[in-house]
Amino acid sequence: MSARRRSVPTRPLLLFSLFAPLLFFLGIAAAPGSAGNGNCHSPKHPCTTSTTPTSTTSTSTTSTSTTSTSTTSTTSTTSTTSTTSTTTTATSVGSSLPAPLPASSGTAYYVDGTTGSDANPGTAAAPFKTIEYALGHATASGSIVYVRSGTYGSGSTSEYIWTAKGTATAPITLAAYPGDKPVLAKLYQLAGSYLRLTGFKIVRNSYPTDSRFGQSGSNPGGNVGLWVNGCSSCEVDHNEITGQTQTGLFISGSDNVQVLSNWIHANGTTHDDHGVYFCSGSNGLLADNVVDHNYDFGIQLYCGTTYPINPILTDNTIVYNGTAGSGGSGMVLEAQNATVVDNVVAFNVEYGIRGWTPGSGTVANNDVYGNAAGAFYDLGSYTLTGNLLGNPMFVDAAAGNFGLQSGSPAVDSASSPYSDPVDKSGVSRPQGSGPDIGSYESH
Repeated sequence: MSARRRSVPTRPLLLFSLFAPLLFFLGIAAAPGSAGNGNCHSPKHPCTTSTTPTSTTSTSTTSTSTTSTSTTSTTSTTSTTSTTSTTTTATSVGSSLPAPLPASSGTAYYVDGTTGSDANPGTAAAPFKTIEYALGHATASGSIVYVRSGTYGSGSTSEYIWTAKGTATAPITLAAYPGDKPVLAKLYQLAGSYLRLTGFKIVRNSYPTDSRFGQSGSNPGGNVGLWVNGCSSCEVDHNEITGQTQTGLFISGSDNVQVLSNWIHANGTTHDDHGVYFCSGSNGLLADNVVDHNYDFGIQLYCGTTYPINPILTDNTIVYNGTAGSGGSGMVLEAQNATVVDNVVAFNVEYGIRGWTPGSGTVANNDVYGNAAGAFYDLGSYTLTGNLLGNPMFVDAAAGNFGLQSGSPAVDSASSPYSDPVDKSGVSRPQGSGPDIGSYESH
């Protein structure tokens, strides 16, 4: 695999074409942040203007610190033996990760729920009114739909199934207009191929008329935030997914899906409601996501009789998940040949990383700390190596700032081949002798 380089949709050559590259770079691209800005290491304080929508929700949680150790184990246990974590260099950053989708550079359409009309041509000057109508036109490979601020689908208990098919060189993109923060309040199901959804806030918890179904691959329920269902080579990036009565993001039967740099928090109301429920599919990638304060597990790779195959989970920050009395670990793994590396998994109600039978893979170079029931559980069929047990030393966890302080054991401790070349805020990796563990690169 070649080293990753983030690609983003390109803007069309319309009235503002002379300024488009700059506007887009500031709006959707994962642009490098400026050194020394610790506050940008937070979903609430992103380095760039629209890669991560701002939220007004905050939750305060604290925990005591302990000294840092690193672990190596091949058995299921909550206690580990000390070793030395390996610091890596920048020469191979991202070399073991799949390539991201390229930019969408075809015809652009525009949506404005306030001033638009579906009788319009869908241009920047005369936008459509509804996303569904725009997606009905944006079917050619490389098409892109830009959505202005507003709430779309409010009060709707129906779903929109997006079945368009892009190509490996020309995906179809649904994106927030640069600098805007549109809200999706309707269930969107991604069911085509080579589709990208980027820059939205997804909130659907206010629709009690949605029927509650069992959490299964055939129907995860009317109130998950986003459903990626049989979508081949699709990408979900830089969205905020919050407030669902069920799981935030549900993935089933989707191969080569990429979930990148999202903020997935405060989802679920009962047991089995998780931040990310990865039910089935092969070769998925979850990278640079912040997954926090969800009702049950942060991320679950398990779905009864089906399992993800060859998933990679890297550079995520998975913290404060679970509910007292109900449980909730940072991660639950029942996947085949999973690669779980370079994640911060801390302060969850139950275990940090919990296995399930059957399951297999490698759990390496993670910083797992402060999880109430222990760091690891039932991982006998996984290979554990180089994991740290030190306090990640967040800048300000109570304020949702999960950047790393300079003394954190996670700084410069990640595995370069599995580190995304840019972090969640768009800061390039590495900034020191090696990339950092977790979603944010200290700079």
